[in-house]
Amino acid sequence: MKDLQYHLFQLLIHHLNHLPARQKELIVLKFYEGLSYEEIVQQRGLAPRTVYNKIHEALKKLKLEMIKNPYSRKAMHV
Repeated sequence: MKDLQYHLFQLLIHHLNHLPARQKELIVLKFYEGLSYEEIVQQRGLAPRTVYNKIHEALKKLKLEMIKNPYSRKAMHV
């Protein structure tokens, strides 16, 4: 199980690194640095809707890429 978790983590990082720069930046701020949407808006000077949309698009891409991978599908059934 730990090997599967490690592989999934590596896969997620791989897909995260292949997102467009803005989407990757916002995902890191939101989920790794723990900033709220409002904090990201203030820090980056972006419109609130832009921040929300870019994060939503990035999560959708990550989910689709993860679902394509057989390791991810296996983990969903564990």
